[in-house]
Amino acid sequence: MIAKTDYYFDCNRHGISDSATLKPEEVASLQARLHFLEKQNTDLELREQNLSNQINAQRVSIAELEGRSKELQSLIVEQKSNDFRYRELFHLAPAGYLSMDENGIINKINLAGTLYLQLSSVNLVNTPFSLYLCDEDQSRLREHLISVANSHLSMKLQVTLQLRDGSTRPVMLATSAIRAKNSATRNFQVMIIDITEQLETEKLLRNANDYLEELAHHDSLTRLPNRTLFTDRLQSIIVKHAAAQKTVGVIYFDLDGFKPVNDTLGHHAGDKVLCHVADRVRRHIGPTDLVARLGGDEFAVILDNPLSADDAVARARGIADIIRQPIVLEEGTVNVS
Repeated sequence: MIAKTDYYFDCNRHGISDSATLKPEEVASLQARLHFLEKQNTDLELREQNLSNQINAQRVSIAELEGRSKELQSLIVEQKSNDFRYRELFHLAPAGYLSMDENGIINKINLAGTLYLQLSSVNLVNTPFSLYLCDEDQSRLREHLISVANSHLSMKLQVTLQLRDGSTRPVMLATSAIRAKNSATRNFQVMIIDITEQLETEKLLRNANDYLEELAHHDSLTRLPNRTLFTDRLQSIIVKHAAAQKTVGVIYFDLDGFKPVNDTLGHHAGDKVLCHVADRVRRHIGPTDLVARLGGDEFAVILDNPLSADDAVARARGIADIIRQPIVLEEGTVNVS
């Protein structure tokens, strides 16, 4: 039996009057409806909670995406800035830069490179770089590119540019090969360095070294070999001819009548006499012989492989004859022997 209090319900909740009473079947129906509504309410609350959780998760994801988006935007801006700086550095670099495909066709060149070749980039792009080299360097460039591609190293090659105005310019090419992603195709990055001043400096250094070598081994007045060079040359000729069982002749002489020239006409005239004597002997001896000034008025001649002792004597007499001939100077005519 159901207690009477079980027949009363919250009026505000169920919309019935306070004094109303319900039949048992109505109570059961209302209880079922109440149970259903409470279950629905619980499900709605769970769904609301899940939805709230999903919304919060989405907000977190959105915040993360926004952060990544800002980071990506920053990277894009930085990349654009780097690209701009790269292009600026590429085009404004003092050295020439160009890129070529594997066939040596120019596909990009900077300002310095166009100035080196005396052509605009419009005229240079899509043309073979070898067109702007001297003939002998065109085949060398092809071999150079093959070597760079096979070695995977940066390599250098000195070539000569053939310019539009007919002039030439020596340059150094520093070349490296770059393989495109997911491809066997190679491109070549080339730096062009003008070495005109470097070669001129090297030439000056060689000339300076040659001059110093000349001073060390030659007489400063007559430009003949000095005593040091004469001794070295004689030793080497003796060794060479001894092995071949050949003879070597050596003539030593000084000048009679030379001191009066210095005393009467002065040392300047004496220097001229020494130069005349040196020139006469130099023109008289054979192409493989050597004449040297040992010092003062002393000279020596190496006769390379005379036929005999008599031949050496005859050649010595020939030298004495040409020295004995008068020497005409501004200061007057001089005779020495």
